[in-house]
Amino acid sequence: MLLAACIAGAGVANGQIQQLALGPFPYGAGESDPNWYKDYVGLRFLVNSPVPVAGDKVYTFAGGGTTAWGATTAAISNVQICMPPLGGDTLAAAALPAGSMAGKIGYVYRGGGVEFVCKAQRCQDAGAIAVVIVNNQTGGPIGMGAGTICPAVSITVPVFMISKEDGDPITGQYRAGDTARMTITQWGLNLP
Repeated sequence: MLLAACIAGAGVANGQIQQLALGPFPYGAGESDPNWYKDYVGLRFLVNSPVPVAGDKVYTFAGGGTTAWGATTAAISNVQICMPPLGGDTLAAAALPAGSMAGKIGYVYRGGGVEFVCKAQRCQDAGAIAVVIVNNQTGGPIGMGAGTICPAVSITVPVFMISKEDGDPITGQYRAGDTARMTITQWGLNLP
């Protein structure tokens, strides 16, 4: 009877692996235990909507996760993306209109001979709170390093890359008029 009750309830149970379940940790005097989600699991990159493209996506973080490119210190939860206008500069090859991405996630494509950091700077200058660069080549997202034209130290927003395979369908939905929204946060923070 107990086993049947446990099995019946298994579909509704939620849980998280707590640090103590992972074994003993030899911390020295004055050391605090690490934040396992932040330090060892990383960030969750989720497309909330529209439904046809929703789900977790594989990404890279510009600068290898250094704060020079803007650390992700607070949840970016269910925030709308913003691309340059249709027929406009999807590569952020030139300055974007001031305030055109205010409070949104700047969403641009790799390519056009424009360094990643310059794309990030232009989206940030347009008011973006984060930047997502879509790879223009198949095969997944790649690492992004600082170039020589724009200084990486001036980037204060987090910058990510997703694959062309993930990005093109999101772009298609966006261009069709669907509001695309993303969440970028530590795993388990404000999410089921």
